[in-house]
Amino acid sequence: MYIPFLFCSYFREIIIWNSVLDEKPWSGIIPLTEDNFKSDVMESNDMWLVLFVSAQNSGESIKSEWEQAARELSGKVKMGKIFSEELALQFGLKSFPTFMYFPRGDKSDQDGNINYQGDIKAHSIVSWALSKYNGEPLEEPLIKPMVEPIG
Repeated sequence: MYIPFLFCSYFREIIIWNSVLDEKPWSGIIPLTEDNFKSDVMESNDMWLVLFVSAQNSGESIKSEWEQAARELSGKVKMGKIFSEELALQFGLKSFPTFMYFPRGDKSDQDGNINYQGDIKAHSIVSWALSKYNGEPLEEPLIKPMVEPIG
């Protein structure tokens, strides 16, 4: 009785994963996976801004802003994009898309990882990231993006 449902669910997940993985790479954005996230982000000494996306919300609507921010931050801040509900839940994310900041150096203290909640415009993202890069304390942005809840 449940085999057709499970069978359909299995192939639905494969189709979703393939559509996410087969999309064209974003300019200046490093594609991340569950397999390379730890070595590329968590074990690096670089500052990272990572865009967490879902199969339903791949972030296409903010692609041009994210790419522009990546061009302006090149050489200072690494920028990545990942589809992983497991990692999103591990970091306590509650919605997609979410930008998460990972500081330079040791990233073992998850309190140092901050969600960006400002305006999704390249100049806002760049200003915020450069402030973090330069070690300046920041106030929370007033503008909150519309997001899709996880789960």
